[in-house]
Amino acid sequence: MKIKIQTYGSLLMFACMMAGASLFLMSCTQQTVTIGALLPLTGVETSVGQSASAAVEIAVEDVNAYLKEKGAAFTIVLKTADTKADPQTALEEAKKLKAAGIDLFIGPITSNETAYVIDWANDNGTVLISQCTAPFLAIADDNLFRLTIDDTHQAEEIVTTMRSEGMKAIVPVYRFDVYAMQLLSLVKEDLAADKEILTDGVPYVYGAVELSAVVSQLSQAVQKEVSQYGASAVGVYLVAFDEGAEILALAKDDPVLSGIAWYGSDSLALDSSLIDNAAAGQFAANRQIVFPAFESDGGVDKDILAKIQNKIGRYPESEALQAYDAVWIAALAYLNAGMRADANALKAAIPTVAGEYTGATGTTKLNNAGDRADGTYAYWAVKENGGQLQWTRQESP
Repeated sequence: MKIKIQTYGSLLMFACMMAGASLFLMSCTQQTVTIGALLPLTGVETSVGQSASAAVEIAVEDVNAYLKEKGAAFTIVLKTADTKADPQTALEEAKKLKAAGIDLFIGPITSNETAYVIDWANDNGTVLISQCTAPFLAIADDNLFRLTIDDTHQAEEIVTTMRSEGMKAIVPVYRFDVYAMQLLSLVKEDLAADKEILTDGVPYVYGAVELSAVVSQLSQAVQKEVSQYGASAVGVYLVAFDEGAEILALAKDDPVLSGIAWYGSDSLALDSSLIDNAAAGQFAANRQIVFPAFESDGGVDKDILAKIQNKIGRYPESEALQAYDAVWIAALAYLNAGMRADANALKAAIPTVAGEYTGATGTTKLNNAGDRADGTYAYWAVKENGGQLQWTRQESP
């Protein structure tokens, strides 16, 4: 395991001066600090929720071993709540964790949930270290920190790929939420710079419509563009969560949709739903659909990756690796600010410890909005290997 705290000695000394050395020396009675985790253990983001849950459990073990080695007088305890990837549920669970005396949460995972929770968190002394990516959540001096870069960069990456493959028109099919709307707005603006177009596409409210009807509408919308530009210059942009697997499975037998290019978003990258659903996975492999996933400039720590991978039996989503690092940053923030630190003290400590930490996702220096300062994207695709579908990292799209 490669965890580097470059100035641990100064952090510990500072924490001792701020909160009293007796809180940190082994001569004191061992105490605990509880952090919360708002994760979608069920619902449409189950895959990433299960990966993140495994990652934070491993992180707690590693953090506590580190704290013991360094002579700290407290350990970390994790309390996880299932948000079901639902904004209202996320807020309700956040309130329960807060009522239990917890001031710092890992999550929520999605932008929709985070947008629903952040105002409450700001007003109620609660800090969030989230994996969401919507650009409008990049706000200076709020209680939200993010260990990823925002979707401005994802839009640039996918548009570059679309353009390099000769696309003239892109038809999006997307879940109607803040994540998709922001991402599509960015993609539309980037495409327009070279006169390619992003059509209105086919939005859907998850759970309110049959996905077969969505795919039927998509086929009609794509045929309209194919009539004008030709099949080789028209693509579909899928911005969905786990239900995207069902959309792909339904599209597999459609003569229009099975003859054009498809592109994916990071919300489905490395998601187990695409390889668990044979029809969806085969279609994704046949169409060579690429899905961008955040990757730090420093790469991934292979030892930590192996731990998580062994626990879940597959390659984890990037959100899970970020969640692992979030537990470390939370623990180090308490070590810096004191184990009784409130939200304001934690807010002040997090940028310092994040800037000095190197973990599963490399270095985690934050920008002025409290988001990761640097990073890039890797492309992943579903491939068939020995008769089995698996996620494979692409050297280029």
